[in-house]
Amino acid sequence: MTIMIAGRVKIKAEKRAIAVVQAIEFAKLSREEAGCIRYEFYVDISDPNTFFVFGQWESQEALDRHVEAEHTKAMDAKLAEYAAKDPEISRYVVDEEAAL
Repeated sequence: MTIMIAGRVKIKAEKRAIAVVQAIEFAKLSREEAGCIRYEFYVDISDPNTFFVFGQWESQEALDRHVEAEHTKAMDAKLAEYAAKDPEISRYVVDEEAAL
């Protein structure tokens, strides 16, 4: 079983450049955490100010540690400044994974 997160964040156009830099650094720090399988940001090709985030964790405990990490709290504070509206992020519990 793994835990997945998937989300969408609409960024203010004037904050996009700094948000990209921050997202790259945040993803790097997140991937270094124990229990993180993957953590990535993507940009919507139809709206370059919309970012998608995907993360995969070995356990709920690993995700909980991520949520409490200092770099996560710092990113949450930055998103309050950069985001055009509240992020939409969901958590999924995955019992099985197979290639399509």
